[in-house]
Amino acid sequence: VTFDSAYGTLPSTPSKAGYTFAGWSLLPEGYTQVEYIQSTGTQYINTGITPTANTGINIDYSYNAINSSTNAGIIGVYQPTNPRTDTLFITTKSGKTNSAISLISKGNSITAITPTANTKYNAKINWFNNNLLDFNDGQYQGTDGSNGIVSKNLILFGRYYNDAAVYTSARIYRAQFSEESAIIHDFVPCIQDSTGKAGMYDIVSDTFFGNNGTGDFTSGNVEYILATTIVKNPGNHDIYAKWSINDPATPTITRTGDATKIYGASATTLTCASSTSYATGTNKYYSFGYATTDGGTSSNWTTPDTTNIYVVPANEYVGQRWYSCKVYASDGTVTSSQVSSLTSADAELTINNAKLTFNANTGTGGGTVYSKTGANVVYNGIRSTSTTSIPTATKTGY
Repeated sequence: VTFDSAYGTLPSTPSKAGYTFAGWSLLPEGYTQVEYIQSTGTQYINTGITPTANTGINIDYSYNAINSSTNAGIIGVYQPTNPRTDTLFITTKSGKTNSAISLISKGNSITAITPTANTKYNAKINWFNNNLLDFNDGQYQGTDGSNGIVSKNLILFGRYYNDAAVYTSARIYRAQFSEESAIIHDFVPCIQDSTGKAGMYDIVSDTFFGNNGTGDFTSGNVEYILATTIVKNPGNHDIYAKWSINDPATPTITRTGDATKIYGASATTLTCASSTSYATGTNKYYSFGYATTDGGTSSNWTTPDTTNIYVVPANEYVGQRWYSCKVYASDGTVTSSQVSSLTSADAELTINNAKLTFNANTGTGGGTVYSKTGANVVYNGIRSTSTTSIPTATKTGY
């Protein structure tokens, strides 16, 4: 897809059986584009970029908090020896977030506004080798210096100061690097789907850059390209259709048999059914759970699998349970939301508070119960006469 200098012209909305089109993304399968990634002051990314005199940067960022103790370097290298050199140095004047923002490069600098927490800013230093320091698209502007550069890898969310790396608590929404008139790296915030970890994806080299510090980045909302979104740079771009699998129809759950702890009783078979059909390669997964009160919240969910039948063994429990089921679909990479059944199946015929219930709320009698008369000896022949009582049994010597 080719974007013009201001807006992108996107293809028509695609379709795919069993899926809903979620949007266009700059990132390929396996990565989810997000609005930003956020550090707490211990996470950073080593870009692997060693700048030259012709290197430039274009970065959108914000600070998480304003205080007088947090070092506020977003990117850059400072060399204190003469001639003093600052390489693509975006910081605040005192290094603290309660001080005015400074853009410094090769000995020259501009001072902009004192930052506000969670406010998004743009900074450009020598972007496309234009020899300018630019804050917020011309709000503050100055000329790049000529003292030279420091040959040290640049890190995002931190800076080198007196040869020591120091990090800041911030968000980065996009970071691009140019060499003369070409973009050489374009870092897009993302989630790596296989690990769930946040990082940056370079859409120039098709490389994921994860956290080189401790802890984990957090991230913003999933982001898609919109036709009205200003694109960071014109030219040809690969974009990727992102999909969500259609949620299954609300499932129904039915039962056959009555699970009990009474000798000789049958198990209960639960069946979960959902009518939605999907494309080849997509499987539906089922999970069964139960509540201990009618209408209660189900818990103790089984591990989801492709079997829509669950057998409650006759000797599994004491107490009444109301089972329900969930169903969702997955093609291995994209997964729908779990949809719960609106009705539940009562796995009946239980021993509860010394009362025996056959078929829970229907009929009388009809079941044989057994009194233990000794070790592994069973006295047989007592039958219940109602749905709410257990008969009394006696035997001489027992």
